[in-house]
Order: sequence, then C-alpha cells, then structure tokens
Amino acid sequence: MRIFLATILLALLAGCAQSAPSYSPEAASELQKQVLAVSEASAAGELEGTLTRLDELEAMANAARADESISAERHTAILAAIALVRADITAAITVRDTPPPAPAPAPVEEEPDESRGNSDEKGNSDKNDKDDD
Repeated sequence: MRIFLATILLALLAGCAQSAPSYSPEAASELQKQVLAVSEASAAGELEGTLTRLDELEAMANAARADESISAERHTAILAAIALVRADITAAITVRDTPPPAPAPAPVEEEPDESRGNSDEKGNSDKNDKDDD
C-alpha cells in the first residue's frame, strides 16, 4: 500500500512542481510542502495523521482555487488524487481496527456410549448369553 500511496503522492507532487500556467509559483510551493507532509505521515505509518494532512492539503487546494492561484483543471486533479489517497488510508485504518476473526471451535470427538448397544466387546448382547444357558 505504501508503494501505491507514494506513487500517487509523487505524481501529485510532480504536478505541483510544473511551471505551467495552471499554478502560481506560490501555490505550487505551498502545495508541494503539504504533499510532502502527507507523504511523511504515510511513510511513518501515522494513518490518522495522514488523513489530517490530506484535509489540510484539500483546504489549501480549495483556497488556492478560490483565489485563482490554480486552475479549475488542476484543482480537480488534486482533489481526485486526495480522494484516492484518502480511500486507501481509510481502508488501511479499517483493516487495522478490525479484530481478526475468532478461531473456529475445535471439533469435539464423541466418545462411544457404552450404555447403548451390546455389552461385550464382540458386539453380542446379553440376550445371546441367555440363549446359551
């Protein structure tokens, strides 16, 4: 999972670094810093911290879009990448917090019921013994 997250985050980071007109230099720098914070939290296994950093990144992207520091296209791409990473982190938290299934109960071996059936080891009943008398 970390490789997948790293790939997405690196793609997002690379997108922030582009000097295309879809970003202002200031917005690109700030978003890059936040993507790095997301990546570091994820690499450290801090799942809740990663979600917090993603929330901050989303807020920063929304603010950058509101002041037109990033284009609508770039904003949509960033939010899509954030949603993918958030889904992965949420799934990892669910897996981590779900207790393992209880082991199946061991099969119970039934002991033969000696009160039923024949009384001697050969399977002959007491009735046969009386006939021999």
